[in-house]
Amino acid sequence: MGSWKSAIKTLTNLSSIPLELLSIPSSFAPSPTSGDKPYFPRQVNSLLRVSEAQSKARSKEGVDTGEIWGTKELRPYFTEGARGIAEDERKRGVGSIVHGDFKMDNLVSSSVLREVMS
Repeated sequence: MGSWKSAIKTLTNLSSIPLELLSIPSSFAPSPTSGDKPYFPRQVNSLLRVSEAQSKARSKEGVDTGEIWGTKELRPYFTEGARGIAEDERKRGVGSIVHGDFKMDNLVSSSVLREVMS
């Protein structure tokens, strides 16, 4: 199996584990029905604030860098999508241990089997 397919399979498997079956503190993965501020909207808002702050940076020549192209147009897509995911998790009473740091750089793969090992 290729590395990308293995990563998607790993993501699918991890996101299908019911949180109540794991012995993890609620501070790590609050219940989506607990009333806590939902994870995805919080992450999107945080990343958009970082993006806005970075857009105010100046180059060494003193020129404003400005927003990344498309940010203004995509902002509603990101915020509505995050709200939709949070609402879906709340309705279904499920959450996931998968978070924003799930990326190829953080996966350990076998060069022989071309599969994610951890």
